[in-house]
Parts: sequence; structure tokens; C-alpha cells
Amino acid sequence: MKPAQKTNFSIIGLVVVTLLIVAFFVFPLLKKIQATSNEIKSQKEKYITLENQIKELEEFKMLYQDLAVFLEKIDQLFVDPEVPVDFIGFLEKKAAESYLTITISPSTPGKGAQDYWPSLGFHVSSKGYFPNFMKFLEKLKSSPYLIEIRSLNVSQAAEAGRINTNLIIKVYTK
Repeated sequence: MKPAQKTNFSIIGLVVVTLLIVAFFVFPLLKKIQATSNEIKSQKEKYITLENQIKELEEFKMLYQDLAVFLEKIDQLFVDPEVPVDFIGFLEKKAAESYLTITISPSTPGKGAQDYWPSLGFHVSSKGYFPNFMKFLEKLKSSPYLIEIRSLNVSQAAEAGRINTNLIIKVYTK
């Protein structure tokens, strides 16, 4: 072999070894670096998203604490459908304050097309004087419950100056 051929074989051998090193070590290393870089980028995006969610949650907690009193008041507007004793007690108390005698019985409120919440119906019959009944209606109007008067019938009683009334009311429930 001539020295020029030895040099050519050495150069070719060196090129082949270099290509093998690049092919089996450098490219896999670069692919692994790229994959790790993509994973770090993905983790960073998840971290930023999680930080934003934590921030929004903290803001919601603060807002909820501010609104908790109002939410509790809103909850009190609705009657417990299982035990409407508080509401019935309210009706009896306001009737007594208005000097009316009443009887309360359950009624079907009749679901209207625009009813979005469940409700209970009550039939309230009362006896008393007209001004007292008007005071009772005013107390119902300003009650802490969501009430809708569905029907009102007033008739003159046998006793002078007194009236009989029949109310069908709907009260919204939780």
C-alpha cells in the first residue's frame, strides 16, 4: 500500500468513525435533549396554569367570604319543603299580630309555565276586620320568604263589619 492510499483509508476510516459516533451518540443525545426540553416547557406551562388556578381560587374564596352573609340571607328566603313549620308559624304569628283568626291547609300551588323553582301551596282562610286583613297582607308582602298570592277571595261575614277571606299562596322552597 502506498502512503497516499494509507492516508485515504485513514481519512475514510476517520470519516466513517466520526459518522458512526455522530449517528449513534450525538443524534440520540440531541433527541434526548430536545425531548427533555419539551418536557420542561410542558411542565412550565402546567405550573403557570396551576398558579393561575390557585390565584383564581384564592380570589373566589375571598369573594365567597364577602358574599357568605348575602348567600345565607338568600337561603333563608326559601322554605324547607320537608318541614315548613317555620313558615306556618310565621303566618300564624303575623295573623295574630293583625288580630285575625286563620286556618292553614296545604294546597297545590299549580306550576306555571315560568316556574323555575319548586314551591309549596297553602290555603289560608281568615276572619276579621278589613283593615286588619290589609295589615296582614302588608306583612306577607314584606315577609322574609318568597311568596306569591295566587288567589284572593273576600266575602262579608255574618257579623257586622267583619270579613271572611280565602288566600291561596305559593311559597318557594329550597
